[in-house]
Amino acid sequence: QGLSNDWWEEDKVYQMLEKRILGAYEEVSRLADELKVSGRTAAWAYALTKIAGAMRLRGWS
Repeated sequence: QGLSNDWWEEDKVYQMLEKRILGAYEEVSRLADELKVSGRTAAWAYALTKIAGAMRLRGWS
């Protein structure tokens, strides 16, 4: 699966996906509480933070 040539069972894929989705949901919920904003605004803030981090790693800023 991908360039690493790994192969995962379907259950493993869904397990990893669920972990990732729940982690993002928990982080957005925490951010919404912390910033006292809606879930939608917190999701935007979370997404922009992730994008900014990726840009820094690539040396774009």
